[in-house]
Amino acid sequence: MDNIIVRLVNENDAEKLFVLNEELQKQKNINSIESNKQEIIIMAEYNNKVVGFCCVQIMKSICYFTIHAEITELYVQEFYRRKGIATKLMKYIENFCYNEYGIKDFHLLTGGKNITAQKLYESLDYKFKDRKLYIKGNY
Repeated sequence: MDNIIVRLVNENDAEKLFVLNEELQKQKNINSIESNKQEIIIMAEYNNKVVGFCCVQIMKSICYFTIHAEITELYVQEFYRRKGIATKLMKYIENFCYNEYGIKDFHLLTGGKNITAQKLYESLDYKFKDRKLYIKGNY
């Protein structure tokens, strides 16, 4: 036990800390994939390399007549953007949700300044609804 040192990190520790955090996140991702039955996660490969993913939550409530899907994440690595990958991810998830759950209604949020994403969604027939987003807590 005498060989243990505890100290504050500094800029020289960034890479080592990154590796540890990656290990932690990997385990969290494995646990989430195994246990979260309301989330669907898909990924895109381009020339055998994983370059993007999409996460969708299945939303079921007594307040609505039908279940719907909320697209919570859509990401494509910058180098692989504008190759149709995001469109393929979106179409795949829409078809999957329809075929597996009968879902026809999809919701999503995107940043007000994220014009690229807005154009993508509009090209896929998503319509802008004037809504206000309220958040409590740390996001």
